[in-house]
Amino acid sequence: MGYLLDRLSIKVVFLWVAMLQIGFFLAMMDRVGFTAMVIGIGFMLAVFGQIPINDVLLGKIIESKWRSRAYGLRYVIGFSVMSSAIPLIAWIHTRWGFDMLFLWLAVASVAILISVLMLPRRLVFFRSPPRLSP
Repeated sequence: MGYLLDRLSIKVVFLWVAMLQIGFFLAMMDRVGFTAMVIGIGFMLAVFGQIPINDVLLGKIIESKWRSRAYGLRYVIGFSVMSSAIPLIAWIHTRWGFDMLFLWLAVASVAILISVLMLPRRLVFFRSPPRLSP
């Protein structure tokens, strides 16, 4: 993912990853056995491929003096959401099964895709101001 982010626009890479997530989540419905394992590997690569994109995006658009706070907030929010993910997955699976879970994940991926589409064409990157020597 780093290779792609170094050579392509963050928005383009993010769009492709979001579209892959939607496709893999929808393809996972009604699958079992070896096919489910192959599709599962695909969507896990897409999901975990999004992590460095989020980190690069934060690193590029947040001013350096605020960057550590932004990463800290990102991890606090991430751990808070993760703590509720397992009960939510169990609740959805108990009531509707795994197919509905993958449908909800695809819907969440569509929300991510819409958010990425709203990113500006060119991101404004903050850089530290040059130091003036005395």
